[in-house]
Amino acid sequence: MLPGIIVLNYSYFPETFHSLAKGGATAFAMSAIQVLKQARLFRGIILYKRQEDIQQPTIAMETRNLVLCATISLNFEMQTRLLKDAIATTSDLLACNDTLPPMLYCQTDTLLRYHPDHLPLCVTHHAPFYEDFARHTSDELAGTAFGTDQKAQHLHHSQLQRRYLAKRGIDMAKVFQLCPPIHSMHVADSSETIHTALRDAVSTTPLLLFTAVARIDYFKDVDLLVDAALQLHQQGLPVTVLNSGDEEQDTSRRAKFCGRIPAAHRGHFFIVPKLRKDMLYALFSHCRTKGVFICPSRYETLGITPLEAGLQGVTTLIALIANSRQVEARRSPPERFCFVRMPQNLAVAVRRFEKADLVEKNVSKERFESDFLYAW
Repeated sequence: MLPGIIVLNYSYFPETFHSLAKGGATAFAMSAIQVLKQARLFRGIILYKRQEDIQQPTIAMETRNLVLCATISLNFEMQTRLLKDAIATTSDLLACNDTLPPMLYCQTDTLLRYHPDHLPLCVTHHAPFYEDFARHTSDELAGTAFGTDQKAQHLHHSQLQRRYLAKRGIDMAKVFQLCPPIHSMHVADSSETIHTALRDAVSTTPLLLFTAVARIDYFKDVDLLVDAALQLHQQGLPVTVLNSGDEEQDTSRRAKFCGRIPAAHRGHFFIVPKLRKDMLYALFSHCRTKGVFICPSRYETLGITPLEAGLQGVTTLIALIANSRQVEARRSPPERFCFVRMPQNLAVAVRRFEKADLVEKNVSKERFESDFLYAW
């Protein structure tokens, strides 16, 4: 098999393995690195970052998080030839002792147009496709969701992506499905690991509804969780809601979330920055008996966190749009643990329960490793 190099946005590569993940691409890339290392195929990672005040790309070699990294500083005003040469040079530096050319595994399509012609390539596109999302909603809502209305061979991790790629004319013989890189994990001393505010939220409620996201954006639709919880309060069920998301210093969307909650109910709502992996799993451990993880998303190409919650034995409920398959994670749990995206439907669904082994049939660390190496 070919040696492998991961290609990732500089800001998405964590300083340590327990650092906060920027999104699904971070977790996916770190899992791919581990599989390639075990197969003795990993040669390093190309990190790219934009720098608008330079005329030519620059390359810097360093070791980060025990991984050999080559950082390319660039901007998209540069000539295509210069960027192709920079990627080729960087690949040569990382795989200098190999006779076979390295396979570059991109975690985004950003650099595909600059990929050197002589190097093998595969890509996983983690984000929703603009065109597909707009088709199910509208151009206006898609512009709101993406922040703007403008926006090879494929490894992929969802049927949702596969259907879209097939419609765009991609050769399905070159598309390989990967089991998500998700597995159950034991967290030692979870009572110490979990944040004090989270422990208070868990310990003082008969029923906790919670969600955890990297970014509190339009796609995640955490407002649905608020509306459902308020309905349950009106029905006499005093649930507590916990929402974690966004960087600690980025408070604007958390403040907006809090602003939707009537003053009389705010004592039942907790909003915190996004969680480290060990803290998230400690929360799962605390919530098995009286917590329900909610995935209220409008659109998910995969949905890693709800699958992690289900594998840890946490009751997990996933939103869906009637006659739509826009949330990939809903393929794993039984149908009764999905709900049509309306607050009243979620309010009914929170009383249902799910066991971890119902998800584990479709998702496991071993399946990801097997799928990845087969596709490679």
